[in-house]
Amino acid sequence: MKPVQQPPTAQDPQSCPALRIDRFAAHLQRWTVAPLVPLVVALAFATPAHADDQGFLNDLRGSGMPVFYTPYYVGLGYKICAQLGAGMSTADAASQLGIEGQIWGPQIVSAAQHELCPKTLTAS
Repeated sequence: MKPVQQPPTAQDPQSCPALRIDRFAAHLQRWTVAPLVPLVVALAFATPAHADDQGFLNDLRGSGMPVFYTPYYVGLGYKICAQLGAGMSTADAASQLGIEGQIWGPQIVSAAQHELCPKTLTAS
């Protein structure tokens, strides 16, 4: 009769492949998580992106434009940003939204570009 083999125990890790894998996994997890900690901390304390609704409205008001219904102008600014982000020129974006002939049209486009989507300044 064969002797009954006892299951591996924690006292004998060499005879238990599962325990060796668990130790390797824990070691690998430390090496994976440790470099991510500074990145997570940096992202948590990073300043927000430059998109600034209030700055956009202040820019419009500062140029003398009467802004009565702010959600309309903020929405218009983001529509301009979407069109500029899609590769449209500033003149085409203004034309598409029907503000090219308005006295404040160029100011709205400029304020949107500078305050809401500054990345488009280099693209156009």
